[in-house]
Amino acid sequence: MLSLRTITSLAALIILAILAVTSSVMAGLQCYECHNQRSNEACWQTIVNCSEKEEIDKQAYDTCFSKTVQTKTGPAITKGCALRPCVMDSAQSLALGCNNCMECCQEDLCNQKGGAPDSRSSFVLMWSIVTCGAILMHFY
Repeated sequence: MLSLRTITSLAALIILAILAVTSSVMAGLQCYECHNQRSNEACWQTIVNCSEKEEIDKQAYDTCFSKTVQTKTGPAITKGCALRPCVMDSAQSLALGCNNCMECCQEDLCNQKGGAPDSRSSFVLMWSIVTCGAILMHFY
């Protein structure tokens, strides 16, 4: 049976793990923002905090997006904050001349390369789960 001190220590560790995972959420989602750039790298100059945009636009942004449209002169890439479900219907895609040209994600700066997820938040979550699991296994 676990002592009160052990249970208190485990509870404190679990709370710290939860705080570590949720700290990026409390700080607000950050996304790369650009308009009609020719490359992903050109979009890395501006990082926006979506919660600040929410105050201006009166929208509850919860997603980063990256949209690529093929033009006669090459790709036109636009990135920024968006609302879920963050999808385009087939008529919109056809009008823009693309197929699956909009990608969305929900982690800080995950729209760097067209919506590929950033692994930092996933790593913190996995580390927290493994650490808490290892501590609990030790006491049982």
